[in-house]
Amino acid sequence: MSIIVIWTIFLHFIQIRYGVNNQMEIAGIFPYVWEMAPFQGLGFAYLGLTDSAYLKFFMQGGLVAALLYVGFIALIIFLGAIEWYHGNEIGRLLTLIGIFVFIAGIGSPVITSSRVGVIFWVIIMLILAVRTARRVEETMHAKVLPFTEVQKILSQNKER
Repeated sequence: MSIIVIWTIFLHFIQIRYGVNNQMEIAGIFPYVWEMAPFQGLGFAYLGLTDSAYLKFFMQGGLVAALLYVGFIALIIFLGAIEWYHGNEIGRLLTLIGIFVFIAGIGSPVITSSRVGVIFWVIIMLILAVRTARRVEETMHAKVLPFTEVQKILSQNKER
């Protein structure tokens, strides 16, 4: 029973956001952009209002912008998952933020919203700065061979 309720709510949401009518025919801004300029979109001057990040990027920049947006979110999730897999807690935060942005993009352009966007970018930059600082620290503690040792190893390899 709960699956039917969730499906009904989802269909209602899709009808509102993307202009899908009861016969599941898409009407509204999406087919208009798809017919007029599917790859480059209608640009920033188009006056249509959207509250979906995916539809906004598709409307303004076409498939190129929409795919870049989805790719950026996938990159955030991917980098976070790698860090999380290696045991860094910052990776879990980055992954969860990426998943949140992916889901929240259905209802709002989180990355480009004014107040939320500032908070998002500050958090992302702090996370990436901590990630970079950890990488630098790891490489600083790595064993560095003196030049004479490197020459000795290279000469041994030449003799073989």
